[in-house]
Amino acid sequence: MLRLVDEIADFGDAKPNSDKESQFFTHTVYRSEGVSYAFFTGDGSRYHQMDVLTGKGHYQLWVVLKGGLSVHFPRAASGLPILEDRGVLLQSGEKSTVASLPGSSVDAMVLSLSFGLLEKVSRGLEGFQGWESLAGEQEGYCIYLESKLGEVMQQIIRNLAFNEYEGCFKRHLVEMKVLELVVLMLMQQREQGVDVVVEAQATDEKILRQMHQVRDILLHQLADPPSLRKLALEVGTNESHLKRHFKEAFHQTVYGFVQDKRMEKALELLKDKDLRIVDIAEQLGYKHATHFSAAFKKYFGGHPKDYR
Repeated sequence: MLRLVDEIADFGDAKPNSDKESQFFTHTVYRSEGVSYAFFTGDGSRYHQMDVLTGKGHYQLWVVLKGGLSVHFPRAASGLPILEDRGVLLQSGEKSTVASLPGSSVDAMVLSLSFGLLEKVSRGLEGFQGWESLAGEQEGYCIYLESKLGEVMQQIIRNLAFNEYEGCFKRHLVEMKVLELVVLMLMQQREQGVDVVVEAQATDEKILRQMHQVRDILLHQLADPPSLRKLALEVGTNESHLKRHFKEAFHQTVYGFVQDKRMEKALELLKDKDLRIVDIAEQLGYKHATHFSAAFKKYFGGHPKDYR
């Protein structure tokens, strides 16, 4: 269950560190045994941050309608960025810290889902069994589903955010709508070519393990990623299979993945105002700060200095 602080109970005991840092503004809070959620906003003129506490063993569903967030977990080396019109279903420890991305006005929601609620779907929906096998393990958290929020998904989130469901059947309506949201995310992921049938062939399971191994290698060597040939040899496949199966598993190329993770890391490092741009470029594997700045501007649309 989601716990919130202040006058409501535990959503963010993080205190502002300066006149330019503040709590997000929490508009809607809902709690039940199966689903709890909070809708919150922040304006782009301030850096917003707060702590989020979820029940032990619960799943977290983060959805962003506007702006961008970075979610930080106690054992993770860096934050997980969630950008506009994106949703992520994950599991982590009971506590996480969410912060706004620089200059970002935010409309977002965090939901806490019980195991029992998702079991209702996995028992009753063909093809949903074995969805847990989608888990991508990171240090400190596990991602199950990542999705671009379609129009129907966004409408469900807005209805939840603005208390559109009332009356004696509210709990059932909320649970049904949250499950619909998760199923839509799963369907989108399946349409992109991810097979989650529990009776998957042993060969498919081996390939998936290899691709997760490749991803882990890349995450530990972002500054100096191995060549495709070396990666393929290390996990026991060939370059052609590596490129094809990595894209099937993670919906992007190997070096597209490296670029995304480098830019996510860049945002984290830019928060440390003692680090020079040239130092950040070096940490990320760029030989020249100008190369890093050009890559950053192409990715985010602004110079690294704008994000400090």
